[in-house]
Amino acid sequence: MRIVFFIDSLASGGAQRQLVELAKGLKGRGNDIFVICYERLLFFADELEDADIEVIPITQRNKFENIRNFRRTAREIKPDIIQAYLHGPGVIAELGSFFGKRWKLITTERSIYNQKFQNKTTFVIGRQLHRLADWIVVNSHSNMELLKSRAPFLRKKISVILNSVDLERFRPAGRRTQSDRERLFEFVHVGSMSPIKNAPNIVRALALLHRKSTRRFRLRWIGRAEEKSANHMTTLVETQQLVRESDLQDSFEFLGEKHDVENYLAASDALILCSKFEGLPNAVCEGMAAGLPIVASRVSDNEMLVRDGVNGFLCDPFDVEDIAAALKACLELPDEDYIRYGRASRQMAREMFNRERYVSEYEELYKKLLG
Repeated sequence: MRIVFFIDSLASGGAQRQLVELAKGLKGRGNDIFVICYERLLFFADELEDADIEVIPITQRNKFENIRNFRRTAREIKPDIIQAYLHGPGVIAELGSFFGKRWKLITTERSIYNQKFQNKTTFVIGRQLHRLADWIVVNSHSNMELLKSRAPFLRKKISVILNSVDLERFRPAGRRTQSDRERLFEFVHVGSMSPIKNAPNIVRALALLHRKSTRRFRLRWIGRAEEKSANHMTTLVETQQLVRESDLQDSFEFLGEKHDVENYLAASDALILCSKFEGLPNAVCEGMAAGLPIVASRVSDNEMLVRDGVNGFLCDPFDVEDIAAALKACLELPDEDYIRYGRASRQMAREMFNRERYVSEYEELYKKLLG
């Protein structure tokens, strides 16, 4: 098969990583793979080219030029399948396929169909444009159900394919035991300073935890705080102010974006992700692969990933007391349970996020569409 992936180079690192894993996996099975992006700004362009996958940059101007450039490039490649990643490329690919196409078009969405964005005009229009796609893939069951409820006409051409995680890159390190209560317990959070990641409430919960537990701990927050985003900067300022007011300078550290997240997971004792909503969170998937107990909010697909009493703790992201209680339960796990939780996380990750499963599900979908 000749398969083209189309992605905006401004897509998150997580979205780009999923594309790379799929492209490399399909290439390894003998398919011809091409990646179209704007201006060659993909994080992983070199990795794709090392795998003999051609990265084709196209000029980004106005919407009409973008559609024309995409369509001209696609026609030159003559693909069997085009898969567009995320909302923007999906719209361009769908409109670019309107006047007759010689390929099957798949639009891949991640987490835009949530309570915040479901009624936003651009996404209402986007749902209608999905009529032009042959199939829609989302990476969480909660987003599939929401999309079906908002666009019933898509019910027969939408499915869930869970993310893949590099199980060699993200793997358990030699864990320190819990029995040394004098040792600093390291929580880690991987996610931006977007308001949905709930940093202020997490800091408030850390302040409560200080009063409820004698165990020393620290939370290291890894993720972007985009200077051009007013929401990001407002959240960062509020979070840092709460840290000072609660005297948590030794217990909270904002590290910014890191490209070696696996090293921070390996040096941590548990992962936190208490977002207000999610799709299928890469951070939780990677934390599970690293063999960590997980503290997560009871939203979206998190209840499928994190099971109370098995590999972690769930909480209400809007209830500071509940977040603090989940953190305390994790912090005070006995050795035997701590080890059991970590092993359960790793085993679940191996079953749910292995690349062979991920690539096979997409390949089966392509063959189904091509008849």
